[in-house]
Amino acid sequence: MLGGYVSNVILNRIDKLDIYGWFSDRDSLLDIEGGIALNFFHNALHGLIDNKDFQFATSLADCTFDIFYDQFIKIPDYIAGALADYNLEKNTISKEKFNKVLTDYMGDNNFNNHVFRLFYEDENYNCVKVGIFKN
Repeated sequence: MLGGYVSNVILNRIDKLDIYGWFSDRDSLLDIEGGIALNFFHNALHGLIDNKDFQFATSLADCTFDIFYDQFIKIPDYIAGALADYNLEKNTISKEKFNKVLTDYMGDNNFNNHVFRLFYEDENYNCVKVGIFKN
């Protein structure tokens, strides 16, 4: 429902619209009850949008054809996995596959990507920038 609302806000500001899609991870969550999450999204979007005629595109988890966006949507998964694996205290990782993401794209780099640690301590919320450096 939230996705439909946010999409509505964006799409009502676009003059010409032919096709719009939800390109999510293709996991079993989308297939629950015959794709009810997609139905909620689609219905919320069409219930809110101002008289726009467009084609809605998406894919379910059981698609058998190659989806053009599969590698793009895995980027947040790679980042989340690398951060989850990273040991802040020891500056180590358990698998070498996380090294490139952490050191080249999130650590000491030219891309202005930063990692922040949010934590609760002494009855206060705190945020610190985490330095990730190549060994």
